[in-house]
Amino acid sequence: MIVRFERNGKIKYGWAVEDRIRVIEGNIFAAEELTVMTGLEIPLNQVRLDAPCAPKQVIMVNEDLSYHSLPANGIIGPSEKMVFPALSSSPPNYGLAIGIVMKRDAKEIQAIDVDDYVMGMTNVLTIGSCEQLLIGPGIVPKLKLGEFKMKLTVNGQTNHSLNMGEWKIDLAKWLEQLTASMTLYAGDILIIDLERTAALAYPEDQFEVVTDGFLIPLATSISY
Repeated sequence: MIVRFERNGKIKYGWAVEDRIRVIEGNIFAAEELTVMTGLEIPLNQVRLDAPCAPKQVIMVNEDLSYHSLPANGIIGPSEKMVFPALSSSPPNYGLAIGIVMKRDAKEIQAIDVDDYVMGMTNVLTIGSCEQLLIGPGIVPKLKLGEFKMKLTVNGQTNHSLNMGEWKIDLAKWLEQLTASMTLYAGDILIIDLERTAALAYPEDQFEVVTDGFLIPLATSISY
């Protein structure tokens, strides 16, 4: 699992293995920059995990494959709490989503070449009208959508589970169509909005997303 982390005031990338991070030197999203495994390993509990990418664009994809842009400054990482302004109406609902992270700039790509442009998949928790998107804890490279199985717990109780094998989408063909009309940049994230629940998020609720292929869960709490 690829992670983006902060330690001693510096942001770096690494490869998380069990309880440690193998540090990568360089920016994995910069095509012109050489990246190398340094050989340095850091205990996972000694770093702050950030959102695994810092996108220029965030694109929300609906089940009918329509899409719209979201503000990139709404991305937060697994070390942060989701904070919302005091609400005068009812609390927001929440849902699960999958993030597809781009590895390199993509314009007018062919479906057969999509694997060359996609870094991998990440977890996304959406709350309310997506003012904030919790993303992480890392990126699993080359994971096929059909292999993506997710479980959301709220306050320790399983809320719902999803198996992407049941969600029919030709990702390669859709990316071909999307990049025919717009450019995606390295580090951009496409969020496939899977399912929103009727349940509401209340102050201090504890959320945890567990997904096959990820070493640690994506967890947060809510405050207003």
